[in-house]
Amino acid sequence: MHLLDFFVSGAFNTRYFVFLEDLMRNRNVAILLSMMLGFTGSQFFYLGSTGAGVLSVLFCWTGIPALVSFIKGISLMCMSQSEFDKAYNGGKCSDVCTCLTTIANASQKQNAELIKATNVSKSENKSLIDDMPDF
Repeated sequence: MHLLDFFVSGAFNTRYFVFLEDLMRNRNVAILLSMMLGFTGSQFFYLGSTGAGVLSVLFCWTGIPALVSFIKGISLMCMSQSEFDKAYNGGKCSDVCTCLTTIANASQKQNAELIKATNVSKSENKSLIDDMPDF
């Protein structure tokens, strides 16, 4: 694991530690790197494929990495944000709206299951109450 250490000065001297693996990658940045600096392999380094990035740097004089990066840029443009997150962010949501939608869908599903379980227990309780003798 690589550790990124940065220091923020101010009223309180605070030091933050962030693991580089935990940083979210942005699809738009990857597209721009691929289209503008793709011949250097910058998009591969950004997306975590250092081997492909090194090969691009070694063969940048041939023009092949420029063609590969153009194709990569088009494939990134055609990819949805959720597909990009699954492929390059470990399935974590980088888009706030996508995250909130995912959380809302999960909570709706949990609520439906809880309501179903509650309804079952109510019907069971009703049958138990009906079976009880009157005092």
